[in-house]
Amino acid sequence: MGFFVSRHLGLLFCNIDIMKRFLPILFIISLFYFSCSEELQSGCTDCNAINYNADAVDDDGSCILLNTNRLSLYTVQDSVRGPFFDWFYDEYLIDIVRDSCDSIGISINNYANITNSQGEINVNAQIIGDSIYIFYQIIEAKEQNLPSDYMTIFESVGYFKEDSIFLDLYYMNMYDPFIGHLWGKKN
Repeated sequence: MGFFVSRHLGLLFCNIDIMKRFLPILFIISLFYFSCSEELQSGCTDCNAINYNADAVDDDGSCILLNTNRLSLYTVQDSVRGPFFDWFYDEYLIDIVRDSCDSIGISINNYANITNSQGEINVNAQIIGDSIYIFYQIIEAKEQNLPSDYMTIFESVGYFKEDSIFLDLYYMNMYDPFIGHLWGKKN
C-alpha cells in the first residue's frame, strides 16, 4: 500500500526540484491573469440623471440632473368648479419632488389639496422645459371609505414662469368631476 501511494503521489507531484523551478513562472502567469481582470467602471450612478450609467459602480460626479430648480415647495391658490357649478377657492402648499429614476419625472404632492383615507393625493407628472404634463392616472386607496378614495386624474398641462407655477386641474372622485386652475409661487 505504501509503495502504491508514494508511486502515484510521485507521478502527481513530479519532482519537488522541478516544481520549484516552475513556481516563479506560475506566479508571474497568475499575476498577469488577475491584473487583467475588469476594472470598476466609473460614471453617473444616479438613476434620475440624463447621463445615468447602469454599469457604473463608482460615481465620478458627472451626473446631469434636469429641473432641479423646479423641485421645491410652492404656496398655491386654486379655483375649482364642482359638479353643481359651485366654485371653491383654496390656498395650500404643494411639494414638487423628483419621481423615482426618471430624468423628467416628478411627483406633485398634495395635488389640489385633496386627501383620502391614506393622506394627501400625490400625482405623477413630467417636466419638459417650462411645461408640466400630467397624464391620466387612477389613484385608489385600500379602504374605499371616502369618495376621494378613488380618484381619476385626467390629462392636463401647466407651466413654470420664473418662480411661479400655473396648472390646470381636472379630476374626479368616485362620483363628481372637478375642473379648475392652480397658480402660486415657490417658497
